[in-house]
Amino acid sequence: MNTPKIVVIIPTFNEVDNLSILTKKIFSQGIPNLDILIVDDNSPDGTACCARKLSSVYDDRIHVLDIPHKLGLANAYNQGFNWAVSNLYEI
Repeated sequence: MNTPKIVVIIPTFNEVDNLSILTKKIFSQGIPNLDILIVDDNSPDGTACCARKLSSVYDDRIHVLDIPHKLGLANAYNQGFNWAVSNLYEI
């Protein structure tokens, strides 16, 4: 039996100060085949840039979805769910 691909969706807005701590704590759980999708809602503080840097640190286990205009938390979750399903992840 194949282990399912699992993704944790993190919608963000101005979370540059918290993002590295949060991703480290998620990966420290030791869950196999776990990725993180960071959905950035047009943060002006550099959250998306930080997320892309973290992606390279964690061997591309972090994916970044940039929303070009602030559309709110519900929209960020919906876009994240759509991305995850289209990329065959368990949510």
